[in-house]
Amino acid sequence: MDVLIKAKEHANLDSFSFRYGFYFSEDTNLKLFNVTEINDERIRDPEKKLAVRASFNLPGKSKPLQGKFILLKSSNSVVTIIREGGVFKTEELLSETLRKLRIDGDITPDDNIEMYKNNIKTHLEVIRHLSEKIGGIKVKKAEDEANLKIEKIAEALRITSQRADSAENRVKEVEEELARFKLQESTANSQGSTQTLQSVKILQDVNEEVPHRGSSCTELVMEDGSRLYMKTSTFDRDLSVTNIAKSLKGRKVKTSCWDPIGQPGKWSSQNYFRNVYELNDEDLTL
Repeated sequence: MDVLIKAKEHANLDSFSFRYGFYFSEDTNLKLFNVTEINDERIRDPEKKLAVRASFNLPGKSKPLQGKFILLKSSNSVVTIIREGGVFKTEELLSETLRKLRIDGDITPDDNIEMYKNNIKTHLEVIRHLSEKIGGIKVKKAEDEANLKIEKIAEALRITSQRADSAENRVKEVEEELARFKLQESTANSQGSTQTLQSVKILQDVNEEVPHRGSSCTELVMEDGSRLYMKTSTFDRDLSVTNIAKSLKGRKVKTSCWDPIGQPGKWSSQNYFRNVYELNDEDLTL
């Protein structure tokens, strides 16, 4: 596969120069061979990035080289390259430290090539060498900032992942609620009724065995102070609706009441309810 090395970006100026003693003077298409995909949870943002292990040739190198390439899926451009055998977390911190020092003007790609030629490879060796060359304070500051950046990126991706999971779970919940609503609507229609839905309100409390008009009822207390009732001996003998209501306390819900077809409001206007759903108007249009 062909990948793009952008001359003025990190992969070329830091990764190639440090790990392979070479960097390109202009944007270059590099041919990879013996390519295998890497499935590694430490590769950040797998939706946008692809990790592969591959061989490649560089000008002036007599033998093929190997490495782990992190690529942008959208363009096949190289984000970074890790030397084969390198530990990902250590290599990532080292890459970010070198990038920060270069951006700050403390080192150049040629300094990375010098380290390559002197066989300076490990994180400890690099820190010791650069501390002697440009001062330990600069190196420590760059390393601390690199660590902070990595942690921030990791946290941002965790939050994004959590939001995606929450959105997916919400979709599943809505689908389940809609299925329950449609089943109830079908049952109501078969008995000559239709579900009348109330506007969305926050369900504040659920009380059982509340006397109302001579019957023992489940009572819903809404945040606005309104109260709705359902005769349990007739409509909720197994308390399944009551238990659903309890699970939705503190949430925005819609309540339904079965009014006879052709007689809208007969029961709903008298503060009765038949079911409770965690649905809003937008959900019901799906």
